[in-house]
Amino acid sequence: MGLHSISLTIISSFIFLFSCNKGVKPKPDPVKQYAEKRFGNDYLYDYNATKEFVILSKFYKIKPSDPFPTLRFEVMEVKSMEVIFNDNLRGGKVLWIKDFILETDALKGIPGPEGQNPKDKTYRYHVKNRKKYSGGFF
Repeated sequence: MGLHSISLTIISSFIFLFSCNKGVKPKPDPVKQYAEKRFGNDYLYDYNATKEFVILSKFYKIKPSDPFPTLRFEVMEVKSMEVIFNDNLRGGKVLWIKDFILETDALKGIPGPEGQNPKDKTYRYHVKNRKKYSGGFF
């Protein structure tokens, strides 16, 4: 009788474990699904401190010989899954400097023949009020 009850207990435990494992599947992350669809496999993501917004990005070479890949990025509001801002920055970077403020930096272009200064691609973007600030003003 003891061997029979031990066998029954072991079989019941296996049935319980296998039935529990089948029912628990993690929900797919919609942000990651969107990013994979939009950028492919090698994308980067960076959530702000409150996890309300995320920067999705990927580096691309426009020409194979390009020494400075272009950073393509999108800023998405997580709750609504809405892309609120995007840009391309040659040799650039983008990062959160405060909860709702990101900062970009990129290589300047080559000066023109008449000595024009290339546009500065450094700016800040406030995701809450959806405004871009350049030239050090904020």
